[in-house]
Amino acid sequence: MAIVAGKKARVLIGSTPAVVGHLIGTIDYEVSDTLIETTAFDSTTRTYQPADLKTATLSIEAHFDAADAPQDALRAAMVAGAVALVPVVVYPEGSTAGLVKLSGNMALETLKSVSAEIEGIVTIAATFKGAPLAEGTV
Repeated sequence: MAIVAGKKARVLIGSTPAVVGHLIGTIDYEVSDTLIETTAFDSTTRTYQPADLKTATLSIEAHFDAADAPQDALRAAMVAGAVALVPVVVYPEGSTAGLVKLSGNMALETLKSVSAEIEGIVTIAATFKGAPLAEGTV
């Protein structure tokens, strides 16, 4: 198994994909499914069954850059208050041919700019939700 440096990861947002922020600090991608309890009244152990209602969450944090077009588009979407699906592409290992690529459309759920301590850097964080992204290769 190869070890991959996190610094190679990339996230592209929008119909004309562009990297969100010059320096992405964190990328978290999670897929979950709802479980339905199917335990019978006379049973001594609980049983569960997947509901097949998978939800994906993508959270990113990057250094804030007012001149970054994708960050601008995300801020504008949040100000407008409209929930729209946004094209998202995630390259967990980098964008070299043959590596894993996750792509699809997700709704922008939250967006916030956060200022760190005096010595810190201002960051922008966004959370997207939707169906699981399709897995392919670059």
